[in-house]
Amino acid sequence: MPFLRRHWPVLTLILLPLTVLWRCVFLGECIGPWDQIMQMAPWNGPTPTFAWDVLQADGVLQFYPWRDLVFNAWGTGHLPFWNPYQLCGTPLLANSQSGGFYPLHILMGALHVPTTQAITLLAWFHLAWAALGARFLAKQFGANEYGAVTAGACFGMSAFMVSWTPLASVITTCAWIPWVLGFGVQVMSRPSTLDSRIPSPGSRPPIPALSASIAMMLLGGHLQFAAYGFIGIIVICLVTGIINKSKWKGYAGVLASLAIGTMLAAPQILPVLEFSKQSHRQVKATPEGATAYAASAIGLPELTGFVLPSATGLPSRSAIIEGQHTDLPAYWPAYIKRGANFLEGAIGVGPFIFALFFFARRRKLTQVVPHLGLALVGSLLALGPLSTLLYWVLPGWSASGSPGRAEVLLLCGLCVVAGIIWPDDPETKKEGWRLVGIPVGIAVTCILLAINSQAKPWFPGMVSVPPVIWPSGTEGFLFVFGPALVALCALILLWKKSPKLVLSLGLISTLVAGPLFCLPTGKPNFSPQAPDPNIRHAFVNSNWGLLNAAKAVMPGNTATASHLYDVAGYDSLLNKDTLEMLRSVNAGQDPAPDANGNMMFVKPGFDPAKIAEAGVTEVWSLGPLPQLKTQPEMTGNLGVYKLDGPGRAYVLPVGATTDTVPGSVVPEPQTCQITLDTTDLQIIEATGPGTLVVKDRNMVGWTAKVDGKPTDIKPGLWREVDLPSGTHKVEFNYEPPGFKTGLWLAALAILFLATSVGINLRQRTTVV
Repeated sequence: MPFLRRHWPVLTLILLPLTVLWRCVFLGECIGPWDQIMQMAPWNGPTPTFAWDVLQADGVLQFYPWRDLVFNAWGTGHLPFWNPYQLCGTPLLANSQSGGFYPLHILMGALHVPTTQAITLLAWFHLAWAALGARFLAKQFGANEYGAVTAGACFGMSAFMVSWTPLASVITTCAWIPWVLGFGVQVMSRPSTLDSRIPSPGSRPPIPALSASIAMMLLGGHLQFAAYGFIGIIVICLVTGIINKSKWKGYAGVLASLAIGTMLAAPQILPVLEFSKQSHRQVKATPEGATAYAASAIGLPELTGFVLPSATGLPSRSAIIEGQHTDLPAYWPAYIKRGANFLEGAIGVGPFIFALFFFARRRKLTQVVPHLGLALVGSLLALGPLSTLLYWVLPGWSASGSPGRAEVLLLCGLCVVAGIIWPDDPETKKEGWRLVGIPVGIAVTCILLAINSQAKPWFPGMVSVPPVIWPSGTEGFLFVFGPALVALCALILLWKKSPKLVLSLGLISTLVAGPLFCLPTGKPNFSPQAPDPNIRHAFVNSNWGLLNAAKAVMPGNTATASHLYDVAGYDSLLNKDTLEMLRSVNAGQDPAPDANGNMMFVKPGFDPAKIAEAGVTEVWSLGPLPQLKTQPEMTGNLGVYKLDGPGRAYVLPVGATTDTVPGSVVPEPQTCQITLDTTDLQIIEATGPGTLVVKDRNMVGWTAKVDGKPTDIKPGLWREVDLPSGTHKVEFNYEPPGFKTGLWLAALAILFLATSVGINLRQRTTVV
């Protein structure tokens, strides 16, 4: 089997994601805690057998609907600019995390791959791509094949990557970080210095490859993690350049690549930056904000899982009390630190990687220095000090998420270091004291468990964290410390010169320590139909749970996946005028629950007049709504209230004004028909004279045509245009601000790269 012998490293890293994705690949399930959402109304599924994880729930509430909308847009020949279903209409491309122009998303849509299967394929690709990238990076610094595979597998299949998989923009972005670092090192390396202290990998700086990788990282959608990628390449290239004594051309090449890559991604990035100017997340740096931001950094509770990720409890797993599974999550840091979540603190490297550090040799020190620097910067960001500095000095950083997310740089650096120092020296393998890494790791874990067990919980009504939540008993011992014993066996086998067996046991140890149990899957049950586009819904909710699932109706963006038009919604960027509209609908209440500032609800005390003014004609609620003064139609435990009003779109006759609707209007508003409603185009057939009123958000970027002739949209919260007498076809087109400028920048970047590649090819031909 020459092919297998030659390509086993790549095949191993490509197939490894099947260990966590097998239910999706072979059973047709979809990534995300579907049972947790499907238990809510209107689906009313059975109570799940696993615990609630508020962050992984976003895989169902946000990422499935966004991916479904983007894939369908490309599949039907439209551009993924606008989400017509949520928040009375909201930008889709400009929220960034939808990844509307990510090339693989375009491919999935163009090929008409069903959303569930497309999400699985993309997750498989990005977990494998992250692993191959870390292997590539390790090999740039002299790692042998076993070490490079270890680095790749332990990064790509880390608890961090696997647990973040439901939030697809994270792994889509992070999968490109090791490639960005690897190509950055190649650009910095001096081709003529073959005896460089850091191996020079090629004869020509791969600026096109680095530029393309940077663009893909940005188009992946999660700009905070992309920022960490930028920080990573700066650190790696500075340290590598100093060690290799690189000339200015290396630094210039990296800076040029950063600029070109950003220009390639500009059609998506510029709309995000433009929309952020109108966003609710324009947060000014304040002392109170800095304190809250620093409090969300990695602390002692999360550090407990550094060696053994499962020591903190894993996402979605239930705590066992008196031998019974409960609905309480097993992730115990969430009880003693409000807002703590496994994903935000998934800092664990696994026992095998930790133990390999004790096999380090002085002669490899120079090769690992850049990655130790990367890990150091990542730890300073994740633990808070450096992130707090950026909070004050870097514009926009105050609106970013938890500092703990910088763990991606720490994990990438440490995994690559472990790969570089993989023991290939026979004398090193025989030094038995180096096996001390496993007991040291266990001891550190036990000490941190003991320290954290004294903490008092914040959770209301809980006096102390139930002791059974901490690793204990036979199951706790095997689940937490079993992987350490497997890693110990792997290292003992180094004496027997069995590198493939050592590698196999090491990877098993890494997977069993957490990643195998971090990924929830299930069956979607949205059953989208083709409802009347003139009906807008309001789904009444109030609370959202950090530790327990709330009783909710159609939460998040599930209305998008169900093809229902929702006055509320859930997005990473929200227009501030939309937020104020929802505050008005809620009679002055904050539409967001305490647990999530990006999730917008219609709350039980809403104002009936204001909600009708927002075009709502149906209200769904699990509880009574006495302010509506009507009886609902009951479907199980769900009440559906019908509201009088013209709905989402109507023609206001001459002489009437929008502030008289709903209510007594003379003459009455005339109905119209929405015949097409997509992510960039809306077509309405309406009869004038009068004013066509569409209760969809009017934002910069919308233009209108009446019977093919451009017409002005009136300023205001909603889209309104004047109509002459007769029946008319009205077209509303949306193009996000900054998009055309982004296209020009991308075109210039492509032209520059094509010219550069052409010159290089001509030079090679001339030399030959």
